[in-house]
Amino acid sequence: YCDSKGLYSARKAIMQHYQARGMRDVTVEDIYIGNGVSELIVQAMQALLNSGDEMLVPAPDYPLWTAAVSLSSGKAVHYLCDESSDWFPDLDDIRAKITPRTRGIVIINPNNPTGAVYSKELLMEIVEIARQHNLIIFADEIYDK
Repeated sequence: YCDSKGLYSARKAIMQHYQARGMRDVTVEDIYIGNGVSELIVQAMQALLNSGDEMLVPAPDYPLWTAAVSLSSGKAVHYLCDESSDWFPDLDDIRAKITPRTRGIVIINPNNPTGAVYSKELLMEIVEIARQHNLIIFADEIYDK
């Protein structure tokens, strides 16, 4: 069996990849490798959420996110991504849904199932909201390459 975080050599290679791209503070201990995104999403939710904690999830979303939050005794709170706004997240809706129980924001980019691709400016606005409320961002960017 290997370390539950994944093979050290693979984690080190990932660390070096991101350090070469300017993320100098990332360490091998920051990196977890799993057998697929499903396993890692559930693992992350179980590590973060206590019973009744909330996770902001886009609507519509990839159903695994809502299921993983529920499986981890959390509550998925859906923020609006409406067709009339090209499926982009409604930032005011995100702000309005943050409570003392909110632990993080899920961003799926490109969005599944809508296919919307968010601009850097929109993503930075979500980052700023998360910073203001001390929230973790779960960036589901599986198709970024």
